[in-house]
Amino acid sequence: EPIVCDPVDVVWDEQGRMFVAEMGDYPLPTEAGPLLSRIRLLFDQDGDGRMDQATTWADNLDHVQGMLPMNGGLLITTRTAILFLKDTDGDGSADEKRTLFISDEPRHNQLQVSAPRWGLDNAIYLNNGLEGKEIYPFDSPESILPFRGWDLRYDPRVEEMTKSTGKGQFGGSFDDWGRRFFCSNRNPVMFAVMPASAVERNPFAAITQGYEDIQAPGAPVWPIRISHTTAAAHLGTHTAACGLGVYRGDLMPDLLGDIFVCEPTAQLVTRNRLLPNGASFVAERVGEKRDFLASSDEWCRPVQIRSGPDGALYICDMYRRFIDHSKFFPDVFLETNYMRAGLDHGRIWRLVPKGSTLPNIQALPKSNAELVKLLDNENSWQRIHAQRLLVERQATEVIGAIEKVFLDTSSNVGRVHALWTLHALGALKNTYVGEALSSFDSRVVENGIALADPNVHADILLELVGAGDARISFLATLALGSSGVDPATLTEAHMTLLTQKGLADPWIRNAILSAENPHGSDMVTAVLKRRNAGDGIPGVSSDDLSDFLREFTAETAARGDVPGLQKIVSQVIPNRFRSTDAAIVEGLSTGLRRSLLSAKSVQALIDGPPSPFTRDDLAGIQSTLESATTLVLNRARPVEERLMSLPLVREQGKGEVFAVARQLIDQTEPPEIQIAACQMLSRQNRHEVAQFFFDHWALLGPIPRKEALEILTASEDTAFLLMQRMKKGEISPALMPMFQRWRMGRRENKEIRDLAIELFGTVDQDRAAVIADYSAALREYAGDPNQGRQVFEKAACNTCHRIGDTGVEVGPGLGDVRFKLPDALLSDILDPNRAVEERWSVYTVETRDGRTLTGLIAAETASALEIKLPGGFAETVSRNEIVKIETTGSSLMPVGLEGVISKTEMADLISFLTTQ
Repeated sequence: EPIVCDPVDVVWDEQGRMFVAEMGDYPLPTEAGPLLSRIRLLFDQDGDGRMDQATTWADNLDHVQGMLPMNGGLLITTRTAILFLKDTDGDGSADEKRTLFISDEPRHNQLQVSAPRWGLDNAIYLNNGLEGKEIYPFDSPESILPFRGWDLRYDPRVEEMTKSTGKGQFGGSFDDWGRRFFCSNRNPVMFAVMPASAVERNPFAAITQGYEDIQAPGAPVWPIRISHTTAAAHLGTHTAACGLGVYRGDLMPDLLGDIFVCEPTAQLVTRNRLLPNGASFVAERVGEKRDFLASSDEWCRPVQIRSGPDGALYICDMYRRFIDHSKFFPDVFLETNYMRAGLDHGRIWRLVPKGSTLPNIQALPKSNAELVKLLDNENSWQRIHAQRLLVERQATEVIGAIEKVFLDTSSNVGRVHALWTLHALGALKNTYVGEALSSFDSRVVENGIALADPNVHADILLELVGAGDARISFLATLALGSSGVDPATLTEAHMTLLTQKGLADPWIRNAILSAENPHGSDMVTAVLKRRNAGDGIPGVSSDDLSDFLREFTAETAARGDVPGLQKIVSQVIPNRFRSTDAAIVEGLSTGLRRSLLSAKSVQALIDGPPSPFTRDDLAGIQSTLESATTLVLNRARPVEERLMSLPLVREQGKGEVFAVARQLIDQTEPPEIQIAACQMLSRQNRHEVAQFFFDHWALLGPIPRKEALEILTASEDTAFLLMQRMKKGEISPALMPMFQRWRMGRRENKEIRDLAIELFGTVDQDRAAVIADYSAALREYAGDPNQGRQVFEKAACNTCHRIGDTGVEVGPGLGDVRFKLPDALLSDILDPNRAVEERWSVYTVETRDGRTLTGLIAAETASALEIKLPGGFAETVSRNEIVKIETTGSSLMPVGLEGVISKTEMADLISFLTTQ
């Protein structure tokens, strides 16, 4: 400051020059004139460690967010494009501007592809941005890569873009060992546990996600002062986590490897330490109710963390009055406040040990031989960019020197950089990989596994499956998943892993299932035989065992492996009902729905067993189903046991299913049983289910009636039947959920649309007028939070949102709205489509069995997708089960809630939301 403004990223090139990305057009571009984003080049003329001069290196850029030095220039990410800029004539400004890739347009510029970072594998990784769906090379627009739900990996040597595990927003980083971390608004630290190739390798496993939150979403923060002026104001939780960076410098050893996350709405930066957690990690907060950096200045907006060439930790502070996108503010607020306040301000902080005096940053050596010496430098920036330059130059003349670094250095990070540099130069010897696999440092072993040929190094990898720590075992298992190792040998190694440490770890189970042919039936039978023989499996709970049985049985069934299924079902003994039997039947049911077999249900399998199956082979399965019915109807049994058995009742003939449901929807049954009984019907013929509910409507209590409405409105056909009954006066139109009123009034089918309008009326399209009308009422009545809780439930807000102990989390959590401006909350409620992120857009999925699932897509792969449904349920649907997927881009929250929430009730609801 004052020579930068709106800094969102900072990088240094091989000349030691400091580049700053300034996103001046945030939150919205100007109505006229040039774009305001630019890249500035900063200089320290007097050598005092503070930058004192700046020139514009590139301007008129479209919302620049990320930068990366590459091939003598910079790769940059903008709103809809990835560009390469270069100064070819040395005049201090970029004269070459080449578009590499074009991506889809995000709804607003916080959600674009961003955070380009160099990986140890010599590729560039980029965040999805949350809105990313499609990307293609600028010169090959027909080569579209769909990447919704995935991050990206770009190999500049072959100019190829592929999917990468993750779904980050703004902020990502690697640690010294090539592990990738990223974040999004509510998710401060996420980790790419499993590579994309492994996630999608076995479509029968239906693995939909290769990353996980290693710190709880909405984790607590401790601000000095709450910024009351922002629409996303919150109290004490992450709501705008961004700019994640791992400190990898050499100036502050006590910070090395720690993960720092910016939280600009609270004017702070958190510090997190990485701890092992099975095959993954946990990010543990450092500091007891105290953050690494916190400011009482409400304009302080840290947004990016970087490690510099000098070993310092750099923080980009955008320094804005309002950091939230203007779409999240109510119109009345926008009319009276300048949303770009601070566009001429900005700071970059450099953190160094107190009292330190650092020299100017120097250029990297021009000599390749000198660059090789930096591969084991203590500062990661020096190592990364030395490796980058050697690879870009294809410096094969120094291969011998690089080999010497691997063989002679005492630095394990140096050895890893030498390995990956040799790999990129085509000079990596199998003996070097073998040495890495045999290292005493598990982090070197991790990289050895990533570089290993699973056939050449099979023997060592097999040893690592059983002998390494959990993460090494996991990675070795992944590596062997596409090898030519004898299946019996591989199964034996997997069994050792499962019984020693892996059965309770879902990531290790996924690693085994991700193999091209995991022989899950052998593992299921071996685990059950060991258990039945009285040999316990250490550290494994009954829930872990059930999860294992469900997952591995489902994969075997989906593959259509009849011999494997014979092995598994032989473990289910007639007239002996056990929890393990129930898990096997559930897995069988899940797998058959997406199976290559003609039988798509357990009952269909029993009725027409594929050769060489016989009905006798399935006697244990039939007995388990029958026992489940007896247990479910026995009110003397614990509710938990009855609930566990209900999914098995669903697998029987429809006569049995409807008969059991009729008995369980009785109002004297526990609420959980009534709910589960209704949900059990969701896979039956939708018209028969509708008739069942219509026949018993007068007998239904509040709980099954609510569930019945959810089921009936899930299908366009049955929703129409329901509305016809409402028109006749047999069912009250007031019972129709608000979301379905909105949805039916917008259907393409004119008959459905007209009936919906007749019953429920039309929604006032002038949302601003509705909001203004309600806003005036809010000022007249403070609202009663106790009454507001009832409104929250009456308006069915609790089917998609959770606040405190009320509701379920399908849409955004509401734990951070207590300090939100009432007008902003009112705008969110009455005009939910004003600012909709892709992750909250409603999708409609039609399946081959006639069902229509309406909800949010939580995760997806080439073979399956997971959809979150109102009510808190989630379902994984195989691609081959899907007839159609469509979205209007609208929010899952309906427009027109004024139709069910009066002005007084709205005041009560907002009082409830802001006092929890």
